[in-house]
Amino acid sequence: TADGKDDFREAVELRYQRTARLESAQLYVLVSEANCHLNWRDVVEKSLLGGADVVQLREKSLSPDEIVHRARWVAAACRSHDALFILNDSCDAAVAACADGVHIGQQDGTVAEARQLLAPSMLLGVSTHNKSQLVRACSQDIDYLGVGPVFRSDTKSFDTFPGTEYIAQAAEFADRPWFAIGGIDAANLDVAQQSGAQRIAVSNAVIGSADPEQAARQ
Repeated sequence: TADGKDDFREAVELRYQRTARLESAQLYVLVSEANCHLNWRDVVEKSLLGGADVVQLREKSLSPDEIVHRARWVAAACRSHDALFILNDSCDAAVAACADGVHIGQQDGTVAEARQLLAPSMLLGVSTHNKSQLVRACSQDIDYLGVGPVFRSDTKSFDTFPGTEYIAQAAEFADRPWFAIGGIDAANLDVAQQSGAQRIAVSNAVIGSADPEQAARQ
């Protein structure tokens, strides 16, 4: 129907607008309650006050209902600060919470499966750990990439670290926004930038701080 076509066009336009916001983003903060120094809600608010452009809620052990409940709260907080909200892994919960998008890893199902569950307006990000994964992801219907891990971190464990060499490859081959991730903090940020990173994703460097606002700003 005509109304259906208009709705679809509006959804595509909204996705385009969200993608444009990714282009200008610099700081992406991943929030997991277990790693927060303060109450997780305070961490979200202070991260946004400190300049976070994107916030991801990353919780692996909560019930689906609790994830949706928290995701709706974070979505509202992000909207009030003109930031994007991404939910980790769960497409169904992301739709239910009116998130801006969802992020999946290499073991979290396919891009095609995720796209079937997401609204046409929603963003989809994918973690990549080497050039072949990056090139494959760039051939699919995704909006941004995670590139790393760059350094060792306390948040996730990996057998191998593609490091700054992979950042340089992403800078050369990625054709859409990408965020360097993995152990990045104020002490090594300049190394990531010198390797080609223009956007970073962090977790403990902000959420593990006693002053998340200042940590995000720094």
